[in-house]
Amino acid sequence: MKKLLSIFLIMLLMMGIFAGCTQTSSEPSQPKSSTVYPTKPIQIVVPAGAGGDTDINARMFAEYFSKEIGQPVVIVNTSGAGGSTGTRAVKDAESDGYKLLFFHSAALVSMLTGTMDFDIFKEFKILTLTSSDQTEALVVSGDSPYKTSADLISAAKANPGKLSCAIEIGSYGHLNTLIYEDLAGIDLKVVDGGSTAEKLPGLLGGKFDLMTVHLGAINDYIISGKMRSIGVLAEERLPKWSNIPTLKEQGIDLVFEKYCFLAANKNTPDDVCKIIQDAAIRALKNPEYIKKAKENYAVDINAISGEESTKKLKAQFDLFSKYKDLLNKK
Repeated sequence: MKKLLSIFLIMLLMMGIFAGCTQTSSEPSQPKSSTVYPTKPIQIVVPAGAGGDTDINARMFAEYFSKEIGQPVVIVNTSGAGGSTGTRAVKDAESDGYKLLFFHSAALVSMLTGTMDFDIFKEFKILTLTSSDQTEALVVSGDSPYKTSADLISAAKANPGKLSCAIEIGSYGHLNTLIYEDLAGIDLKVVDGGSTAEKLPGLLGGKFDLMTVHLGAINDYIISGKMRSIGVLAEERLPKWSNIPTLKEQGIDLVFEKYCFLAANKNTPDDVCKIIQDAAIRALKNPEYIKKAKENYAVDINAISGEESTKKLKAQFDLFSKYKDLLNKK
């Protein structure tokens, strides 16, 4: 009897152990925790100096993006090498979504000149185009003798290679300047004056004769008379600056649109990119933001997918590629 009882107790014990093991092994494994992002401030690297149009657009975007993403957004200006320095900083950063790139069409020019020795389409995920504009203009100082494109062309033809035009090598202005030279049939003294913020004092101080710049970045100078625009690189006159003629109406068919975009480096997880993109698009749809950008800077706000944004940038790269020989000529 004792033997039977012992066997019975042992069987009960084994059944309990087996049941416990079965219960443990049959429980579903804990699901991986969903992405918790962001948990700290986000840096947006702007590959240009403070005070220029890239910086203005980035800070305007950051104000509304911060509200949607739920964290402070810090603008980090990292200028140099036509925007390549700042762009590389994001390319080589941790792929965690805490260091993003805010740049524009100049990146495409830098790829063509070789200033940027990597392919932005291979090294980055384009999250959205934030804005587009046709506000680039050819400008001189307020006391310059040149008031029209014809004045400038006449002087340049009379003094080949003498009139100095400030650019940043590999920049959007670099491309525009060379195309203007080509269309006008003139030879300018093209000088690397650095970023917009660096070129402005040079123009005002008489170091350079002219430069191209986003009108929104120099509006105060235009109003005060310290600077004057020879012509804007737009299809038609801009309502905010309706007194400034286009270069096209002056016989120089030079019209280019500038796209600003937000990007993360290529290894950033897709779920993190989705969170960033969704917040960015919500910000870009804010009516207050749209109105502010249009009224103050004549900038059109976009709110499109990363795929569509990439297509637009690639199409623009194909357009710019037609001028590769011209870019590498000087």
